[in-house]
Amino acid sequence: MKLLREYIRGLLTEIDYSLVAGLSGKKMWYLEGDWEMAPIEKIVDNLFGDSPWVLTVADLNRLFEWFHISGSWIGDDVGTVMEPRVPRSPWEDEDGRVIEDEFDPRISLAPTVEKALHALGSPPGGYVYAVDIKDKTGDEIETRVPFGSHCPGSPSNAYGEDFSWEKYASHSGIDPDDDGSREVSVISCVPDQQVTQEVWHRSELWMVDVGKVGPDMKVRLSWDFIRWYGERTSRLGRLDIVPGMTLDPIRSIDADEEKTLFDITQAMGRPEGEYPELELSDKKEVNELMVREYIRTLLTEAAIITGRKLDRYATVIKRHVMNAIKDPEVRDYFKETGTVQFKLQDVSELEDIEYLRDVIITIEEGPEVQVSAAYEFDINATPEQRKSSDLKVNLVMLRDFPDQVLSYVNDELVNAIRHELEHSGQDIEELMDCIGGLASSDDIWSSLKNAAEYYTCPGEIKAHVAGFMKVAKSSKRALPEVIDEELYRIYATGIDKGYSEGDLHSLMIQMRDSYHNYALSRYPQAKGY
Repeated sequence: MKLLREYIRGLLTEIDYSLVAGLSGKKMWYLEGDWEMAPIEKIVDNLFGDSPWVLTVADLNRLFEWFHISGSWIGDDVGTVMEPRVPRSPWEDEDGRVIEDEFDPRISLAPTVEKALHALGSPPGGYVYAVDIKDKTGDEIETRVPFGSHCPGSPSNAYGEDFSWEKYASHSGIDPDDDGSREVSVISCVPDQQVTQEVWHRSELWMVDVGKVGPDMKVRLSWDFIRWYGERTSRLGRLDIVPGMTLDPIRSIDADEEKTLFDITQAMGRPEGEYPELELSDKKEVNELMVREYIRTLLTEAAIITGRKLDRYATVIKRHVMNAIKDPEVRDYFKETGTVQFKLQDVSELEDIEYLRDVIITIEEGPEVQVSAAYEFDINATPEQRKSSDLKVNLVMLRDFPDQVLSYVNDELVNAIRHELEHSGQDIEELMDCIGGLASSDDIWSSLKNAAEYYTCPGEIKAHVAGFMKVAKSSKRALPEVIDEELYRIYATGIDKGYSEGDLHSLMIQMRDSYHNYALSRYPQAKGY
């Protein structure tokens, strides 16, 4: 604890804390801005570094049935919900023609970490996600082998790493540039499947974040994984997870630190929730004792829901909304009347969100697809009144909308729902600050002043970035890329409202700086930062 005390004292007295032995280069980002709301895992990581435990890939392969490797960290919880996607960089033959199924959404899994790395075609490195504990029943998943017998090929042009699509197409009398013919021929086909033993899962799948694999083929375990695996198997307490398999420390650990690490691991097994607020009138009033007491509180208490849990709830609500939209009775009724409204039923997770009563979906007829959501609450509501707040999800679609639009609706709901759920966890003062003098959302663009005050108020920055991060994780894209793309959409709205590029320039510069700075402070490990 001496090192920790020196570190915090250095930060609070504004000395060059990088000079503190053993902590060169670390950044205590959570003391900037709303640091007291940072996820506990990130606070612990900044104070103690990542967990000191590593496990060999060979041993990890003995624990789980299936693995997925990501080049970027795509979760801020014990795990993340993977969504079926088509490959961003599908396999190409030597002529640059795609010969892998790039039409069929799926989650690619491999039976070992090594094979998952081989499928990526990259050296050891990346974040390891796993599913299906081998010696535990009840968590099995459905998979299917994508490499089918109907894949294109011939004895002289076998389907695989050396396959030539143009040669096959010419031999079969097919236009090699005809995507329709290629789709029929390569659906469910993956050229290197026999090498990687890749399998597919065809629906959303929650996977645990194990840790990061290094060049030495050892995985540095995340704190979340240690807690999660220990809860499910009653192991890790003895620092061994199966007989004969040990967790090796990456550095020496003295008795005091081992006790501290044990306490942290135990505390992180408590219910996940938002952490008690620390009232600060002036940062200079913060002293070492306050920080230590606050961190101790974080490690032992939980209050209302935070972003990590709201991420999961956003996925659950989105899934229920999508299922409702696809329901034949709902579609038939909407096709007949052009409007339908209903609220979600039997969503148990909603009971955990104190300041959310119902999720109400409205679908209206319109010429183009539009997706929006709103967290509706009483003005200056008391805590008791906040409990009657609703999440309104609004969709505009053609009466006889085709299935092809559902993918777009799904992606838009990810952002909209996560954004509004962030508001459900904000104080009423913060919500009212963003409303200001606006009578409705139509007033946002009635003046540049209104737009600037709305889009740069702290509550909206937090909600927007939370939604953008959910999009980044769902699509496995870099967070800065998503932020810039979404900010451009706001810019385009301003143009559509009649403002010129010159009018919007300073506002967009201000927004870009504010949104990226907040995103970096809240998600420092996000891809792109």
